[in-house]
Amino acid sequence: MKKLITIGMLASFGAAAQAVTLVLAVDLGGAGSYAGYGNALNFMQTVNLDTYFGFDYSGYTLTGIGYEDAEWTTENGSYLEEIIFSVETSDGSAYFDNQLFPGQGAPGVATIDSAGGFGLPLAGTGVGGGSTAFTVLPDDTVNVLLYETFNDAGAARDGVFSAGSKAYVRFEAVPEPATMAALGLGVAALLRRRKK
Repeated sequence: MKKLITIGMLASFGAAAQAVTLVLAVDLGGAGSYAGYGNALNFMQTVNLDTYFGFDYSGYTLTGIGYEDAEWTTENGSYLEEIIFSVETSDGSAYFDNQLFPGQGAPGVATIDSAGGFGLPLAGTGVGGGSTAFTVLPDDTVNVLLYETFNDAGAARDGVFSAGSKAYVRFEAVPEPATMAALGLGVAALLRRRKK
């Protein structure tokens, strides 16, 4: 009877597993953009989310993007509206593009700070359109990158983020079943110990 109760507890604990909210912080200080998507000089970081968060999750889904003191300075005649912050799957098959300064068709300096908010811009803000919130591939890896919608200066840099600029990418994810089972066994052991 005790075994059945323990098994029932584990099953209910696993069923109660809910998605958790996780936030990837990206230091943009000194990150620059030189040209269009795919240019090797553009800022890009590849991040394995399990390694970053130190836990085994599955089904990461992008749910929001936010910024803190992200100051962009254009160079070589580039316009503010040209810079795109993008998060994509490891193979680039799904992505979310965020045009940081839409409608600002002039060179200059601009800052974006979402004050702790995690908005997602409307789909289609990227060059190719159709960018959407997405679920990360089973490799649990994303690319975070910058690119320009227009290359103003050949191989010269079109703009750069100031020191202290940060972006935050929010995900929802679910702990892997093996992790949940281990947690469930720990709970069962604690309850058994309390009874003794």
